[in-house]
Formats: sequence, structure tokens, C-alpha cells
Amino acid sequence: MNPEQAKRFKADPLAFIESLVIPSGRGIKRFKECMFPFQRTFFEQMRPILIALANGTEPPINRVWLERTKGGSKDSDVACCILWVMAFAKKPVRGRICASDRDQAGEVWLIVKGLLRHNPWLADRITLQNWKIICEANDSECEVISADADSAHGGRVDITFLNELVHHQNEDFASTIADDAAKMPFGVMVIASNAGIQNSWAHSWKKNAEENPDVWLMSVMSEPSPWLNAKDIEDARRREPKARFERLWYGVWSSASSACLSEEDIQAALNYNLRPQAGAEPGYVYVAGLDLGISNDHSALAVIGIARSTQRFRLVYTREWSPDETSGKVNLMDVEQECLEVYKRFRPVRFGYDAWQAVLLAQRCELQGIPMEAMQFSSKGLTLMAQTLIECFQNRRIELYNIPKLITDLRRLQIEERPFGVRLTSTRDSEGHQDLATALIIALPFAVEEAKVNPPEIGAVDLLDPKGFSGLSLYQIHLQEMEEERALREEEDRLLNTPEDPNEGFVAALNTFLGY
Repeated sequence: MNPEQAKRFKADPLAFIESLVIPSGRGIKRFKECMFPFQRTFFEQMRPILIALANGTEPPINRVWLERTKGGSKDSDVACCILWVMAFAKKPVRGRICASDRDQAGEVWLIVKGLLRHNPWLADRITLQNWKIICEANDSECEVISADADSAHGGRVDITFLNELVHHQNEDFASTIADDAAKMPFGVMVIASNAGIQNSWAHSWKKNAEENPDVWLMSVMSEPSPWLNAKDIEDARRREPKARFERLWYGVWSSASSACLSEEDIQAALNYNLRPQAGAEPGYVYVAGLDLGISNDHSALAVIGIARSTQRFRLVYTREWSPDETSGKVNLMDVEQECLEVYKRFRPVRFGYDAWQAVLLAQRCELQGIPMEAMQFSSKGLTLMAQTLIECFQNRRIELYNIPKLITDLRRLQIEERPFGVRLTSTRDSEGHQDLATALIIALPFAVEEAKVNPPEIGAVDLLDPKGFSGLSLYQIHLQEMEEERALREEEDRLLNTPEDPNEGFVAALNTFLGY
């Protein structure tokens, strides 16, 4: 950077930002070459605010609400603004970047680190030390902290960046940071976020900003970022709940919960001509799911068949248990016996269960050879089950035979947005807690994984039914084989118990020789 450039950059934040070399989505470029109009508008709005910060004068407005859709470059654009203030402030500036957790703090840190790496002339002036951005030339310092760390708050802060507001678990941390920012009359606070949940505390903060335009600058983008791949957006539309998709990609503040499956999706999955299978059939691989309710709750089991030729899923068997009227508990011995029977009939390669409820029963089943696998009801597991269910129904990948109780369960399922992602919720009634649907939901992620490791077998021959037209299920074939084996043993027993003719072997050989 020569003296002429330094003078121009110091006078105009936008000139500085345009000159930065950045790792864009389409390679390393100078920001001016790939800056979109909504970004330029934001930087132009921030220009007088940043200049006032650097000069130590009162900014025209000192509260900024920056809301963009997923992948909208909120962190990167604010980081560029902070770096300009740090590099060209006429007095020492104290800054604070506040993330919802350590992972998000790490993302911001990597963004700043990347900008310094691609702009060596800037790295000569600004350094990174122990989660602090430092400019020794003007004694400025900006710390990076997270809500889930033992970070020291308080003190006087000139510029505050409160990042991903809707991802903060509670309001206390955000309120403390906002209170600290209010201590400085000329201090600036930028809140950046995606759209969130209606009637949440974060939503009330946004409404406050909207209702006070003399205090807050509103910068809101409510459409997918122009550099994103349209095919990826469409894939997200198919995969995610409607409310979540619209919230993340179109900036729609959604209600806390909404219907998980549409009636159209449920009806598309129903095949009224299907019937439960008696046992395993050729061309299918099977998985199972068990939802175990112990006290005052129902239990249910579901078996899914994966068609090798199409990779589509078919519900082939279900079983439900009600609590005993006297004890109020499900008979676990009955459940265990049914699990063994299902394994004998379908040979599921994976048998999923609720890790919170069925650990002991699963251990007993494992001792008898059943491949039990726990489905963790953690934040990651809950999101996985919700997204898998929605994807299978929306993509028309699953078939159900008509079980009125299951259909009712599916209609009652709600999708609920949480800070960690999404989860399925339902209302407990006299018939349980949507147990049949839960058993299906537990089994589906295993079915999806199994389909990946068992690709379609083009031209494969079923060794148990090589001609392919016996019309018998695998279970019926096993029964037939057992009957044939029994008949063979009876014939052996008859021959062994028949008195032996000493001339029998000679007579048989002679008849063969003579052609009789």
C-alpha cells in the first residue's frame, strides 16, 4: 500500500473494502469485482457511521440491524467494516465480536485471519493474538468472545458486533452485551442474524428496531444470496420443512411449530392395495424401529422393507402395545418376544431403538443375535429423524399400507424449530404419544443409510428363487425347505428300520446290467 492509497483508504471505508482481496465463492477475487448491489448499499449506509467511529465523533445513527438469509456474507461484511476502523482510527478503539458459541466465534476468527492472509499489507498493520484483533499503531483492540465461554464482560466498548442473535440460547448474554454497548454515547452496535421464530425474545428485539428508525438502521435481505447454486436451494426445499426453508432462505420469521407433513404427502404414501408381509420377501432388505414406552405409555414396532431394485421403502409390518390396565405398564417380555419373532421372520439388518428407554431390552436382544442400534435423541439425532421423515415423504420414497392409527399419528406430528435445528413434537393422548409414527421415524434413518450401502442390483439373481416366479415369500420358502428336510429324514428313518436283504445289492447291480 503506497501513501496515496493509504490516504484514500483512510478517507473512505468503501474504497478500502473494495480493494480487499477476498476468498469469494468463485475463487480469490478483489471485492470490487464480485460485490453485489445489496452489499454495496450496506457499506454505503455504514460509511458515515464508520468514519464517525474512527474520528471519535457522534455517528448519525449508532444501532444497526443486519438481517440476511443463510450464506449471505453477514460475518465477512461486518469483519471488513471492523478491520477498517481498527486500521485507521485516529484514537484507540475498543471492539467486541460476540458469538453465540465457540464454533461461531471460530468462524469469525477464521474470516478475519483469511482476510489478513490475502492482504499482506493489512497484516503488517493488524495482528491476531489470543482471540484479539490488535492494531499497535493506534493502540486499538477488538476481542472475540462467545456466550458459552467464561468470557469477561463489562468495560467500555466503541464498536460491538453481536452475531447470530437467533442462535443465542437465552437473552441474558445478549442483554449484557447490549447494556455494555450503551455505556458509550458514541458507541456503535451491529446485530447480525438470520430470520428466527415469531414471538421469541429475538423477534421482540427486531420489532423494537423496526419501531425506532431514529435509533436503528435496518438492512434486511429476504431472498437467497445471488452467488448460491439454484440447484442447492431447490435441494434444500425438498429436504427441509417448509417453515424452516422459508426462514433460512427467504427470511420469513416462522411460528415455533407447524405441521410436519402435508395431507398431500401422507396420501401420496398410502397404498390401499398393500397388505402387511408375513415375512421377508425376495428383493428386499429390512430394518426395524422400536419405540418403547415403559410407564403409562404405549410401545410400538415398525419394519421397513428396502426394495433392492428401486431403493424405495415400504412399511411391511407394525405392532403396538398398550399399558396394562392394572399396572399401567407395558409387558416388556411381550415386546422382547415380538422383537425375536420379527427377527426370525424378516432378518432386519439393523434394529433401531430409543437410546433413552430401551437400553436393557436392547442388551437382552443383542445376546440373542439381533443387530440392535441406538438412535440418539440428541440435538443431532432429533434433527436427522425430522429431516429424514420429511425428505422420504416429500420425495415420494415411502409406501404405507393403511393403518388408521399410524395415519392419525402422522397428521398430529409438528415440526418445531430449536436453536440446535429442528425436532418433531406431538401431543400425548389416551392412545399414546404417536408411538407408531415414532417407531417409523426411528427406523427411517437406518433405512436411508442401508440403501446407500445396498445399491440396486441390476440383473441380480435371487439364489433362493433363481427363476423369480415361485410366488412364495422368503418365510414361506424356509417353511417349504423345512418340510422337505423333515420328509427326507422320515424316509431315512424308514430305510434304517427295514430288515436288510443280503442279496439286495447283487440283485440291484444285475438289474442295472441287464437294463431292467
